[in-house]
Amino acid sequence: MQMDAELVQWHLEVGHGSRDVAAFIEGFGDKLVQCGLPVERIVFGTFVLHPQVGGIVYRWRVEDDEVWHRDLSREFFGNRRGEPSPFEELERTEQPYRTTPTAEHHMEDVAALHPEGYVDLYAMPFWMDGGFQGGVTFATRQPGGFSDGDLGRLQAQHTAFCAVLEHIIRESLMRRLLHFYLGAGAGERVYRGDVHRGEGRVIPATIWFSDLRGFTSASESMSADDLLALLNEVFELQIDAVQAHGGEVLKLIGDGMMAIFEAEDGAAAAIAAAQQAQASMAELRRTRAQAGKREPEVGIGLHFGDVMYGNVGGKTRLDFTVIGSAVNRTARLEALCGKLNRRILISQDLADRLDLPLEQLGSHAVKGVPEPLLVFGLAETD
Repeated sequence: MQMDAELVQWHLEVGHGSRDVAAFIEGFGDKLVQCGLPVERIVFGTFVLHPQVGGIVYRWRVEDDEVWHRDLSREFFGNRRGEPSPFEELERTEQPYRTTPTAEHHMEDVAALHPEGYVDLYAMPFWMDGGFQGGVTFATRQPGGFSDGDLGRLQAQHTAFCAVLEHIIRESLMRRLLHFYLGAGAGERVYRGDVHRGEGRVIPATIWFSDLRGFTSASESMSADDLLALLNEVFELQIDAVQAHGGEVLKLIGDGMMAIFEAEDGAAAAIAAAQQAQASMAELRRTRAQAGKREPEVGIGLHFGDVMYGNVGGKTRLDFTVIGSAVNRTARLEALCGKLNRRILISQDLADRLDLPLEQLGSHAVKGVPEPLLVFGLAETD
């Protein structure tokens, strides 16, 4: 029983402090070996609440230097539904499962262990919120497989294993969801406790504001499903471009998007992101034209200035965003894209930070800005 107490103590004192699931699984596997259990392979998998990921799986092997990890799509689970596997068996029975890997085993996942020399596999369900949420398998190459004592010790620590891992998964998912919905920077700040209304900091940044032209007419002439599909396509290529160049997407506002580039080279990065986005848009237009679908146009306004980056809102609903005159100027700049028939427009404040040949497009009066905006454009090939 001393070994069982040692494992439970490890969960509560060491495992509980793991930075993520991979670190926990790695430490757990090493601890099992240290405690004399003949576990040489651990696979842990669980369903997760995430907009794009259906589940996560981690694999530890005694001979590996690090834990292998993979996100599984919802389509993956749909395609594998009904195929025999240890996790399918755990979900069906919600009871521990033991089997011997052989070349002819009816479960493909188990048969794949035979050439690697594994002779025994033991699986247990993973519980979260009091219900089945996945499972963990232990495999060994030890002749004769696991002893009854080995299995008893694995079972004795399993409640602590589930409780501690549930906590780590919740923290990890909360962090990922905050990043997903708020952006990496804002999400991380909220996760670390920057949640007080009215708090913020002034930062210099290149601000991006983009908008889908003709959205009102599109919403009148397209079905809701087609309109949603179009928006997803347009947003995806813009988000990919912004994130590829170190920017942070702060808001999706109807058919518009706001992002910032904080780095010292944020001006050049924003230009590169805008060019990538428009190149992707050109390809999207060609693809949709071939399919007889509406060809979208997006205008992008880019400006450099100081913004207040922080929490604003009411007592029961907050938003993490940027505010200030620079944001307003960027939005007005983007609105000129249609008037000037340009896909990317740049303010003088940003142009002064660029070492690029730019075309001056004149000064333009815009709503809410006291002086006319001197506007610049990039050479456009499409």
